[in-house]
Amino acid sequence: MSRTGGEPPSLIRVPNRELASRLGSETARAAQTLGSGQVAVIGPEPQLTALAEAIRVHVPAVSWGPKVDLEQKVVVLGATQSKGLEFDSVLVVDPGSLVTASPRGLNDLYVALTRSSQRLTVLCLEEVPELLAGLSA
Repeated sequence: MSRTGGEPPSLIRVPNRELASRLGSETARAAQTLGSGQVAVIGPEPQLTALAEAIRVHVPAVSWGPKVDLEQKVVVLGATQSKGLEFDSVLVVDPGSLVTASPRGLNDLYVALTRSSQRLTVLCLEEVPELLAGLSA
């Protein structure tokens, strides 16, 4: 990654049954910590609505869908939607599914992991993909 400031990336292992709750609380924490900064949650395309609904329990102003309002404090995006954008804080959800969801899965994961300017948090379901083994838990 080419980030020159901010915090070191972090990894959180989350049991599948706790993902919604943990994602909501981590997103709320990131939004509060950043002040005026913007938070992006990047996950597998088929899960975006479920991820956004989980976040809305903790952060009411969240935008997602085909016409994401990029002016919102919190946005939920697929990797393709996030390409070329930069956010203060990024939470990447279920990187294993990002990799397996498309033929360009490794590219999608790279895009997701490189959108953050200050803070990157990766939420892995149970197993950490080998590619991310170097991130601290």
